[in-house]
Amino acid sequence: MDKLQRNILLSLCLSSLALGGCGGSEKKDDSTPPVVVEPPDVIVEEPQEPFPVTKNLFFSGLQNPGEDTEKNFAFRYDIAAGSVYRQSPSQPTSTLAPVIPLGKSRASAGYMLMIESGKLFLGKPDQSSLTQVSTLASTVCTAAVLPEGLGYGKSKITVRTPGADATCANEDDAYFKIPLNAAVTDAPGNGAANDLNLTPFWKPNWALAGYLRPTADSLEILDAQGALARSIDGLTSADFDYAFTTGELDMILTTDSQVFANSGAELLDTGMALTALTTINANVMDPAKTVIDGDNVYLIDGALVRKIALEGGANNVLHDFTSEGSITGRLAQTTDYLVIAVDSVRLYLVDKVTGESREIINPISGDYLTGASRIYANYQDASNASAYLVNLDMAATVCPGDNCAVTENAHWLYFQTFKEVGIGYAPVLMTGEETPDPNPDDSVDSYVPAFENGYYNRPVFTSYNLNEGLPVLNLGRLNGQNKLIQTGVVEQTHGLFTMENNPDNGDELADVIYFNLSLASSLKNISRSGSIDEKVLRESDLSQRSPLRTGNRF
Repeated sequence: MDKLQRNILLSLCLSSLALGGCGGSEKKDDSTPPVVVEPPDVIVEEPQEPFPVTKNLFFSGLQNPGEDTEKNFAFRYDIAAGSVYRQSPSQPTSTLAPVIPLGKSRASAGYMLMIESGKLFLGKPDQSSLTQVSTLASTVCTAAVLPEGLGYGKSKITVRTPGADATCANEDDAYFKIPLNAAVTDAPGNGAANDLNLTPFWKPNWALAGYLRPTADSLEILDAQGALARSIDGLTSADFDYAFTTGELDMILTTDSQVFANSGAELLDTGMALTALTTINANVMDPAKTVIDGDNVYLIDGALVRKIALEGGANNVLHDFTSEGSITGRLAQTTDYLVIAVDSVRLYLVDKVTGESREIINPISGDYLTGASRIYANYQDASNASAYLVNLDMAATVCPGDNCAVTENAHWLYFQTFKEVGIGYAPVLMTGEETPDPNPDDSVDSYVPAFENGYYNRPVFTSYNLNEGLPVLNLGRLNGQNKLIQTGVVEQTHGLFTMENNPDNGDELADVIYFNLSLASSLKNISRSGSIDEKVLRESDLSQRSPLRTGNRF
């Protein structure tokens, strides 16, 4: 059969398929029941709000600090234009960067609230102009931002103003509650004194469940509408703390050292007794010394490190530091270890399974950051500075060693990051450089040291991958001698921090430095004026507390 015949036959067979097939006239058996296709499971998405596009960053500045003409201003940095604009006219201002919840593990710290002469303004990271949301009849004594849901439109600021006596903190003070998306013509709503002490807690899908509110002798539990659901009575103001308000778990410690582990739904269920999970020696749990890993809670209880099972409440002493020194600082963790500072100068590992303790760095100073298998730590005195990077994928031996990279004349900066993927941390290494003295003494070899008295000479900044411990980008360099003052936060990839330049000038004020974690050589001094002491609005927080619990207060 030639090629043409084969093609004709194939075409005839294909054409006949619709009529019952090719090469036969047998009727098709339609008795087989149709296949039942199960519909796919409906996936209910967690509630979330979109992340704002970061076009602007905000900071504050104190003009003529310490003088009679001292004034505090707010500033906006336009990232695309590379320019700084003053946001407040001529009056002193109060500024705040509230954390706005956007969904599970997602939040934004890019908004700015500014109070000026009783007027409340909102600065948004994606808008170039401030929005006035309210006008108050008097000055503001204190204020706190509280979420009532997700997004800035569901957040409100509770404001305390002086009463007729024009004096703050008296019984005649007035309270107002103002939504952050209010119009300037909207009258402020009524607030209450206790609103300043509310702490939100969340459902597992990150919808708002309710609030915790301490009083003089109880801990009140309110629902999402602010109605009282139940209270734990017989307490004093120092008798409790709550270590976590994540939604999946809310832990509360009461007067008799009882640890409660309950979900938000259980806290609100008045028909369910709140049964203590276990007890500890301390009267109040310290949230900064408590971490959760899977089904276990690890916490520092005096000299003891405890491991408490969330199911059943099994409470075991994982390690006793009595013979090794006093536990200081916060509790951090990697995948396999707890990381604990002892006597403020030694860093220890405690195995989460065996409880074995070992010294890993000596000496340290300041705080430390941990990834899945990495530890970042510093030591600094007047003449020496060292930055440590421990690799726990290798043998966990004391620094220096094969598992520990030590960079001299260097310092780690720890930035808290607010991104679409969640809240995390980014380490950046600042490394000084020795250079010839620009004003040398001909009789000796003159040079500017890489580090001296807290100042790093011509420092270069390199971002690192937190969990891998590898350099990512060279962010840029600063000229002259520079001292770290504040480490700010990163909104998406954009961040700020402050440095003081030139140790020989005693009147030198802090400058604001901009950088982009996704862009090499992005470092830029964006200071407005040499007469203004500039500050970031929110500093990075390495503690284990929820970012919605701290820093939302003027």
